[in-house]
Amino acid sequence: MAFVPVLLRRAASSSALPAGIRVFGCPRTFHSAASTILSSEKQSLPGQGLNGAGSGLSPLFLRFSTAAVEEPTVDETLIRTLESGVDAAGSPKVEGVPDGCPFDIVQDNPGNLTVILQRRFGREVVRIKIDLSQIVDIGEANIPSSIPLSLNIIKPNRQEGLGFAITAFPREFTIDTLAISDDNSSCGGLHFSDLDSEMQKAFHKYVEARGLEPITINFLFQFVANKVKRDWLNCLHRVKKFVED
Repeated sequence: MAFVPVLLRRAASSSALPAGIRVFGCPRTFHSAASTILSSEKQSLPGQGLNGAGSGLSPLFLRFSTAAVEEPTVDETLIRTLESGVDAAGSPKVEGVPDGCPFDIVQDNPGNLTVILQRRFGREVVRIKIDLSQIVDIGEANIPSSIPLSLNIIKPNRQEGLGFAITAFPREFTIDTLAISDDNSSCGGLHFSDLDSEMQKAFHKYVEARGLEPITINFLFQFVANKVKRDWLNCLHRVKKFVED
C-alpha cells in the first residue's frame, strides 16, 4: 500500500466533506453552529403572537388570514362617496324674491332646466324665461358670468307679443335681438346692433322700466346659482337611493 502523508489524507477527507462542515470544522462544531442559526431564525420569523409570544402559526397562514378580512363592496364604496359629496356641498340657501324685485317665480321644478318669472306692469304681463342649458360659463360658487334670457311682453286683446333676447351681466344687461310675433307670424327679428344709438337707448329704458333693473338682475344670478346647487344635490340623493335599493 502506498504511503499517503497524514496531511494529504486530512486534506482529501476535508475536501470530500460538505461545505458547511468544512467551514465550521468537525461535525460536532457544525451541529452546534447550525442549532444556533436555526434558533436565531426562529426568533426573527414574522407571525409571532401580538404580545411577542409564538403563535404557532406559519407566516403563510397569517398572510392568507389577513387577506380574508372582508372589504366594502363597490356599491358600499359608491354610497359612501355620494354621502361625502352631499356633506361637503352643504345645504343650499332657502331664499325668496327680495323686497323691491317686482317678479314672482311661476315655474321652478327640480331637475327642470327652464325657469320662468312673471309680473304685471299695468295691463301688460311681463315674463322672464331662463334656460339653464344655455348657461355655459359657471364660475365659483355656481355663479355664472352671464345669463342669457328672454323677456316677453304680452298685452290683453292682442295676439302678438314683443320679445327680447337679452344677456344679463352682474351689473347690466344687453339686448341682442327683438321681435314681435304671434303663433302664426313674425316680423323676423331685429339685431339690436343694427339700430341707431338713440333707438337702442330707448329700447333699453323700455325694458328696464318693466322690471329688468339691478335688483332683479342680482336676484337672477343668486337664484340661478342656488338652483344649480339644489338640482345637483337632488340628483346625488336620487342616485344614492337607487344604488341603496
